[in-house]
Amino acid sequence: MADLDELSDPTIVGEPAIDRQLPDGVELHYDPDTEARLAAHHPDDPQTPEDYAALWADLVIAGPADHELGQPLTGGLTDLVTFGDIDLDAVVAQALTITDYRQDAGPALLAGLTDAQQRVVRHDSGPLAVTAGPGSGKTHVLVRRIGWLLLAGVPIEKLIVATFARAATLEIRGRLHQQLEPLVGHGRAREAAANLKVTTLHALAREIVIEHPETIGLRPGVAIISHQEHDHGEEDAYSPLRFIAAVLEHPAIAELNQELSDPLTPQSAYRQVAEVRRQGLGPDEALANAQTRTDTVVALVYRGYRQVQRRLNVLDLDEVIAAASAIIDADRSQVRLLHPEDPHPVHVLTDEAQDLSVEQLRLLIRLAGPELCLSMVGDTDQAIFGFQGADPDLFSRVFGEICQQAGKPLTTIEMTHNFRSANAIVQAGERLMRHQTGRAPRNPVAVANGSGHLHAYLFGSDEEEADFVCREIAHAVDSGTPPGEILVLSRIRTRTMQLIADGLQAHGVPYEAKRTQRLSQTAMARGLVALLGALTDPHDPRWLNALLIGLVLTNKHRHDRHSIAQDITDAAMTQRTTTTAAILALGHAENQTPGTRRNAQQIGELLTQTLALPSTAHAVPQVVKALIDTPQLGIRTRARSSEDHTRLNDILSVAWTYREVRPGGSLREFTSRLDDELAHRPDNDVVRLDSIHAVKGAEASLVIVAGATKDMLPLASSVREGNLDEERRVMFVGLTRAKDRVLITSSETTRTTKPGGATTTRRTGGASSFLREIGVPLHAGLDLSAPSTTPTTVETP
Repeated sequence: MADLDELSDPTIVGEPAIDRQLPDGVELHYDPDTEARLAAHHPDDPQTPEDYAALWADLVIAGPADHELGQPLTGGLTDLVTFGDIDLDAVVAQALTITDYRQDAGPALLAGLTDAQQRVVRHDSGPLAVTAGPGSGKTHVLVRRIGWLLLAGVPIEKLIVATFARAATLEIRGRLHQQLEPLVGHGRAREAAANLKVTTLHALAREIVIEHPETIGLRPGVAIISHQEHDHGEEDAYSPLRFIAAVLEHPAIAELNQELSDPLTPQSAYRQVAEVRRQGLGPDEALANAQTRTDTVVALVYRGYRQVQRRLNVLDLDEVIAAASAIIDADRSQVRLLHPEDPHPVHVLTDEAQDLSVEQLRLLIRLAGPELCLSMVGDTDQAIFGFQGADPDLFSRVFGEICQQAGKPLTTIEMTHNFRSANAIVQAGERLMRHQTGRAPRNPVAVANGSGHLHAYLFGSDEEEADFVCREIAHAVDSGTPPGEILVLSRIRTRTMQLIADGLQAHGVPYEAKRTQRLSQTAMARGLVALLGALTDPHDPRWLNALLIGLVLTNKHRHDRHSIAQDITDAAMTQRTTTTAAILALGHAENQTPGTRRNAQQIGELLTQTLALPSTAHAVPQVVKALIDTPQLGIRTRARSSEDHTRLNDILSVAWTYREVRPGGSLREFTSRLDDELAHRPDNDVVRLDSIHAVKGAEASLVIVAGATKDMLPLASSVREGNLDEERRVMFVGLTRAKDRVLITSSETTRTTKPGGATTTRRTGGASSFLREIGVPLHAGLDLSAPSTTPTTVETP
């Protein structure tokens, strides 16, 4: 039963804790048995009538509309106070209704869950490791656990949900209000959806670094730059590869590099420096541990790159995780994100724990703090990011050892029920995974109805394979399967996938070749995001670079535009000049054309004017609309494509929504969330074509694994490096996206186009070797003159 302290908790009522003093002039009226009724509900800590009266009087004075405790109060709190008097009998009745409701909400959070899921939700504190197989409802359980912790009195600001993908962040945010409202009440659900810290681990680390750069030897206004973030287009990139290239050109390093049998390129040097960092080594340690001449050159490049970073006040995204850990280690009490002034322990929940790297696990432990209230959900069978430094052993073994050393026993729970896939698919996945090295057999339980269908096909060429896939998809759509219930997956991007995309277009089937399209991939929206970024992070070089390329240097040739933009950005970073000041200076530069000076003056003046506007959440829509509609920029008028118009309208829509759900927010926070909110929202009306690595958490009625040849799945180069087990897990992830039906297709030959346009035919080695492990028969020599009929159920051995 909740006591008075729970009800007066500021995380419950939304107000500062009260001193329980009756307001002057308020008289108290109650029946003789009221005190006995209170004592019966609080035998260990009796509450006096005055205690309750002071609490509810405070709530009434503060405004009852702001205090939605679980369910609407009959008659409203104001009806309990009349002419300065308090009817304590009515107050107590209402209070006990609320405490009883809170007691009842706990069982509601557990309703419909399996025993294992209930144990996860109910776990109170301390470390928790949950093995959650495919389709086991991990996101659903994670949201229920959030509700359980909130009902237990954990302050929202002491709850952190760290994800490994933007899509997971969006899914959890979307489910919070929907799932929690009927269980913990509209007010608490709304508060959780709006204020709970749900974001990627990299975004959390970035927030810590930007707020406390001095702790790691950087200056305020530090910019986080990334090569990976901007692979999709040169115009968006302010890449660390340029810094690495400059270091490689240093005479002493260049001489050593040329003496190597395989000299480093900027790309290979960047990869090797990143690998050294993942091992937790600094430049000097890497140099001291160098075993080969290549190791020495890599360490020297690492040292030079670090010096450039310090001089320009930038940090690589790959380093931000370790930097955040270092900041917490230096002085946990200064990290505002952790709210150290609140004595409650920090509860950290994270998904996809099988994909943790050493640095990421270290940061999660630092976030959780000495109480180690860290709940990790993962599945070693789905660990497929080893090439990024992920190590499933950290989740399956190392975390337990750390907990033991800290004197915090680890609770382990396995969720084995699969609510997604039919039994044939579940059992096929289990047969495949029993070939893993050192893996103990599991006993997954298929809850979904239906027997399921698995078929594998081998064709003579990739053209025949793509034609078959397109016919199957068209037939499925004509038979009533929504396009959004179809996934076409491959190990890597291949010619087969492009042929399938072309075929679907010819068949008139709507498809999407890449779910991860970003907001900034449309020109006008990219310009708007750059403007918002320049306003909220004035020293970040990405925004200056993007503004120069997209809106200032528009009259330059494309190559010159990039070159000039990079020179200006480099100078601004060296001189620690803000984006606005750099653009205004360009407006008066005599070496620029009149058109460039005019553009720079207009944008510089606009930024200056916009900086003077309020930056509160209430002002966000007005600021966004002003930037879109400003004639000098021409963002709206130059938006020619329907995609441009759609993206701009999406931004404005999100701005209005943000103002409603985050009244205490800011323009800076809105900008940081913007790309997450608009990271191409799912479209249920299209077939999705993507890599297996990009669809973790996705599901569909029909899944087609295309290009599953002996040299592509498993990927031959990965097998040569000793990663056969990880390749098997990739196939497992692909299979287990399916609800009802799986098709695995391959071809004996494929064509490749070389530079210059010449084409060659390559033999693939046939179908994937994993088919035998799965136990699915292979069909060959199909008649493609007509769509296939509905396949019969595969009887698996």
